[in-house]
Amino acid sequence: MGGGPSGKSEIDRDEARAILKKLQANLEDLRSGPGSAAEVQSNGNVTSAQLGAGSGMFATGMHLGANTARAYSTINSQYTALVTSYEQVINSLKRAVGEHDKKEEQNTATANSVNTNATSARPTTRNTQAF
Repeated sequence: MGGGPSGKSEIDRDEARAILKKLQANLEDLRSGPGSAAEVQSNGNVTSAQLGAGSGMFATGMHLGANTARAYSTINSQYTALVTSYEQVINSLKRAVGEHDKKEEQNTATANSVNTNATSARPTTRNTQAF
C-alpha cells in the first residue's frame, strides 16, 4: 500500500488480505491463547488468602496479596489496551482495502461506460491500468 510511481494510491489487495488473515489469527491468539488476559486471570492473580492471609494469620501474605492484585490490575488493563489497539490496526487495514476495492469498482464501471468503437478487451478491476 502506498504511493506508486505516479503518486497514485496502490495496494496489492491479495497481499493485504493475506496480511489481514495473519493479523486476525494473531488477534485471536492474543484474546484466547497462552498468556491471554483470561489465562493470566486464572493463573496469575494470587490472592491474599492463597498467600496465607486468611483469618488474620499472616500480615505479609495480606500485603503481598494486595500488591499482586494491583500488579494484576495494571497488567490486565495494559494487555486489554494492547488487544484493543491491535484490533484497531486490523480494522483500519480492512477499511483501506475495502475503500480501494470500491474505487477499483467505480473506475471499472466508469471505464466500461465509455462508448468506444473498439471491440477489444473491456476494462475489469484487474486491468484498468492498461486503459
